[in-house]
Amino acid sequence: MVSDREKRVARRRRLHAQGLSDQEIARRAGEKIGTVRAWRRREGLAANGSGRRALPREDERRRRDAYRRAKSDTEAAALLGMGAGTFREWRLRRGLPAKRSRAIGRAERERRIRLVRSGLSRQEVARRLGIKPGTLAAWMKDNGLVAPRKPGRPPLRQAGRVLSAVRRGGQDTRTIARMARVPVRHVQPLLKRLRDRGQLKGYTGSLSPIEPPAS
Repeated sequence: MVSDREKRVARRRRLHAQGLSDQEIARRAGEKIGTVRAWRRREGLAANGSGRRALPREDERRRRDAYRRAKSDTEAAALLGMGAGTFREWRLRRGLPAKRSRAIGRAERERRIRLVRSGLSRQEVARRLGIKPGTLAAWMKDNGLVAPRKPGRPPLRQAGRVLSAVRRGGQDTRTIARMARVPVRHVQPLLKRLRDRGQLKGYTGSLSPIEPPAS
């Protein structure tokens, strides 16, 4: 049975093959343009109908020659006397893969992509891969990958919903998370923040982190 995700991907590929721009693909598929653009870059597809003027033939030839000779976008940009970001955008629009992705091998590339999409911070992904965060960031840019969100404090706006859930009788963490419509992992930090402000009158539940459910 074909999943919803596979259907969305197939729809994007079909619309892209018709020559539609990222914006038009997003409109017809009912998705955000950033989602479509990130998907296209991961697939190594060139942008359609970007509205950019075509490069003169000689400039196009020089860039392709630099791409063949260089080992990275930075090196190619240096050969051409331009910024690495400008060269990277040109390469992505042409659907050319990053040289770094070839060097690390297919298995390692898939491992990096899997860790990046796992939700871990960039520092943690780099630690598990045994590379520097800056190296990981450069590789992610080369491959059109979005940086994972850095773990931080829960949004303050969620504190009001948690407080309302407590006042309506919520005591255990999961019940409060369900009533307040916030992630379970945010409940305890928000409860402690509310306690420090003296706003938790009537709450008798625990302020210690809950144990993860048994798998």
